[in-house]
Amino acid sequence: MPITSDKTQERYIVRLEGDVDIGRAAELKAALMEAIASRKEVCLDLDGVTDLDVTAVQLLWAAAREMEGAGGSLSIAGQNIEVLTCAADEMGLDFALPRPSDVVTSSAAVTNAEKTGD
Repeated sequence: MPITSDKTQERYIVRLEGDVDIGRAAELKAALMEAIASRKEVCLDLDGVTDLDVTAVQLLWAAAREMEGAGGSLSIAGQNIEVLTCAADEMGLDFALPRPSDVVTSSAAVTNAEKTGD
């Protein structure tokens, strides 16, 4: 399943689907770099993600740090947020990605207009 992205006037949305592992690292890295370069708020939509490996978590961590350093913001949306937090916890990582109490836990944050680019 692909890693896709959509741009709106205010936000750059990166959607992760399926298992995101080392085999998809280059695709994820390219999507995150493009999102960061947009200088927009970046939103990770985890609705379709089923698993994240250490490579994916490291790339998300690096993107969060890059956004923080650039004065940008990174948010997380989707019903599958626990996939990310569980993966990070299993790796013993505590990093700058928002934790569940800080995130939007519904894709309602990523409106249908944003998903279709309208």
